[in-house]
Amino acid sequence: MTRLPLFICLLVLPLAASAADFMAGLAAYDAGDYRRARAIWRELAEGGDVDAQTSLAGMYLTGSGVERDFRLAAKWYRPVAERGDAIAQLNLGDLYSRGLGVARDLVRAWFWLSLAAAAEHDWAADRRDAVAKGMTKDELDAAGDMLSRWREAHPAKPKQ
Repeated sequence: MTRLPLFICLLVLPLAASAADFMAGLAAYDAGDYRRARAIWRELAEGGDVDAQTSLAGMYLTGSGVERDFRLAAKWYRPVAERGDAIAQLNLGDLYSRGLGVARDLVRAWFWLSLAAAAEHDWAADRRDAVAKGMTKDELDAAGDMLSRWREAHPAKPKQ
């Protein structure tokens, strides 16, 4: 009986430490110490922390405290987008549509923007529709197939 609480503590402590580290990075960022924020978030991001990955991606996308680097923005948005985050999907889709940091790929752009649009992001839907205007029927079919495969592999979770 006494093992269960210890087991729970062992599971929760790394999460609490990760959250505290993320907040330390946020405090550094807010204080203008971008180098320290980037160092903290990079370590967390490399360990799979979604918030840190998103924060790094945003820094590189906007050039906030770092040299603007669309390649690194795409690198850090990708794992978050793959986990289903609509904002990361929107930003990654936009990078693909413009060929910023990645090879321009309208099929992938349409795919990621469609996922974000499904989460009711109007801007993503508008951007997806604009991208579609420049696509061939074969490209639209390929993008639709990609979206179907994604949905099969990632069934929607029921809303609570």
